[in-house]
Amino acid sequence: MAAHHDKNPFHNEEDDQVNPFSEVKKKEEALARAGVFLDIKNWPPFFPIIHHDIANEIPDYLHRMQYVAFATLLGMILCLVWNVISVSAASLKGRGIVIWFLAIIYLLVGVPGAYFLWYRPLYRACRKDSAFRFGWFFIFYMVHICFCIFAAVAPPIFRQGFSLPGILSALDAMSQSAILGILYFIGFGLFSAEALLSIWVFQRVYRFFRGTGKAAEAKSRAARGRAMAAAIPLVSIEILQTLLMAAHHDKNPFDREEDDQYLKRKERELEAKEAEIRKREEEVKKKEEALARAGVFLDIKNWPPFLPIIHLDIANEIPDYLHRMQYVAFATFLGVILCLLWNVISVSAASLKRRGIEIWFLAMIYLVVGYLESIFCGTAHYILHIYFCIFVAPPIFYQGLSLPEILSALYVWSHNTLVGIFYFVGFGFFCAEALLSIWVIQRAYRFFRGTGKATEAKSRAARGIAMAAES
Repeated sequence: MAAHHDKNPFHNEEDDQVNPFSEVKKKEEALARAGVFLDIKNWPPFFPIIHHDIANEIPDYLHRMQYVAFATLLGMILCLVWNVISVSAASLKGRGIVIWFLAIIYLLVGVPGAYFLWYRPLYRACRKDSAFRFGWFFIFYMVHICFCIFAAVAPPIFRQGFSLPGILSALDAMSQSAILGILYFIGFGLFSAEALLSIWVFQRVYRFFRGTGKAAEAKSRAARGRAMAAAIPLVSIEILQTLLMAAHHDKNPFDREEDDQYLKRKERELEAKEAEIRKREEEVKKKEEALARAGVFLDIKNWPPFLPIIHLDIANEIPDYLHRMQYVAFATFLGVILCLLWNVISVSAASLKRRGIEIWFLAMIYLVVGYLESIFCGTAHYILHIYFCIFVAPPIFYQGLSLPEILSALYVWSHNTLVGIFYFVGFGFFCAEALLSIWVIQRAYRFFRGTGKATEAKSRAARGIAMAAES
């Protein structure tokens, strides 16, 4: 019985007063409550050079974001180390010693720069909620993302881009040596993964900084709480009694009446919480419906699911009779991104065949401007989008090689068959995109003038008559 009523019957309270370790712990807790942290070097464990303690110093709802940010720091180190290996192999193949020195400079500057310029500011900003450190992080983390994208491309500006293992230098290296090309392609994959992961981190930090991140985390916690509250009443009374007897050793295991009263009290508390949650859900739903009736929608970024950058909810926000048109319009949005990405690949291949670096820069401009125009611009710009897809790339500027249309494809085919195939595939993509976009603007125009809704009403009536006749 002593073990049930007292955690340690031999415990002496005076031991805590004379224990020096408890005093140190109390001082550390007091400093933490005051916002003062002791940055004791503790990572890596075998050779501590930095302070790192996410589990104890960072709030729970920021753990995932901080761990992924730490993964990008380690990923940057891996990318730069692999870059030194790849460039060393290229130097041994006769590419010169200058690119090796550049790779060493990237490593020596990039690793401490990554830690001191963006990772440590983010760590301290999340620990103490410092707006200044968040701003510092945003500036230098954007520089980090731009460098990763630049390294993944490696345009032949200096030393033919061989100081970084990007896609262009990998293609050039593959033509010289298969092993060297494989090393460069692995580096391209590492830098691409690092860029994508860094963009995810940047977005999550920005959402938290603006407040949406904390709100989303609160929703997630509320959902988990509702799920747990819904699951607990389904557990049998016998299992609950067993668990409670194991968890509360201070109760008498033979006192069934006291345990029953305790269980009933807990059940009443759970029922009250469930009722409160249902009431709040109804209030939130009423507010959302009122906002929807007023034409106000909460554009929460939710697509793509693995890296949300835009708001997309056709099924719930668009009327049923417009679903088909809206889905096809979204397909044209994805199609133009595919076309412009393929254009970059085709033009990169042409640049490697001594067609000049200018057409590659034009292809990158088309990609960036086209993506932004597709997201933010309206109907008038959709007509320009169709004109751009129909454009046949006449040989006016750089012989039309900055776009994979029919004339440039025929011209390239006469000089190099493989690059010509790339251009013909791009020509097919742009033709399909143009035809699909013409269909979308026709449907949107018919709906805008009223005929679209009338046609949809007739179609629904016909389907209803057919179903009634069948039944």
